[in-house]
Amino acid sequence: MNARELYDRADSIAENAFLKLVSRISMGLAAPIVAVGITWFGSTLWTINNSQGELGGKIALLAQQIAQLSEGKYTVNDANRDAKAQTVKDNKQDRRINTLETRFERLQSLQTLVPPR
Repeated sequence: MNARELYDRADSIAENAFLKLVSRISMGLAAPIVAVGITWFGSTLWTINNSQGELGGKIALLAQQIAQLSEGKYTVNDANRDAKAQTVKDNKQDRRINTLETRFERLQSLQTLVPPR
């Protein structure tokens, strides 16, 4: 079979009425399907984009609310720090009181030795 015979054979197949009818019906059905598919795909992308924007806004709002809630929170670390500071302060005051009591006792013992005027 040479090239001319192949061309003639392909031309005769292309001129087949049944194949022409099937191809035209297929193209007629394919065009609306492709158009609907493109529209659906665009709509889906638009919806995803909007949902992503809403979700981003909700995340930002949630982060702000968490920051506000934890802003005035008295944590365990704060309590431990305050307890240590209070212990140091109590120890200093105990030493001062002990010193004052010792001085007072000395003064009382000296007062018994010195007669009143």
